[in-house]
Amino acid sequence: MPNWCENDVSITGEKSDMELFLTQYCEQDPSEPTRYRFLYEKIAPVTMVDYDEHGSCGNTNLSHSDAWGCKWEMTEYALSMSSENWNDKDWVSLDGSYDTPWNPPYNIYNRIVEIIEERDWNIEFNEWFYKEPGMQISGWLPE
Repeated sequence: MPNWCENDVSITGEKSDMELFLTQYCEQDPSEPTRYRFLYEKIAPVTMVDYDEHGSCGNTNLSHSDAWGCKWEMTEYALSMSSENWNDKDWVSLDGSYDTPWNPPYNIYNRIVEIIEERDWNIEFNEWFYKEPGMQISGWLPE
């Protein structure tokens, strides 16, 4: 059983850019339209999978950790979307907390920043704070 790392995330951007981000890299909760989750596999695809001589998949957890910074994909729709109008511009925010096994998904954070910069989107992280009480570590991404 893993030690769980809590991640507090807040990201805000212009409505048009956030709509593109949400469509391409997040999944909407089918029963709660203002709830989302990051799709790690779309943000940072796992490309390395080891197969043994029998064609069985080897250690995919290591590949996930390498690609994402943590072992498993985000499964809960823990991010709430809200909208506001500031200075005659529409803004969208995603805010929430969710757990990851052992570590924060620091490679997911890094890749989201790269995606935002590559596409010249007006989106930024307000916060990504993590704490893992079992190991008594905490901090903000980027590390």
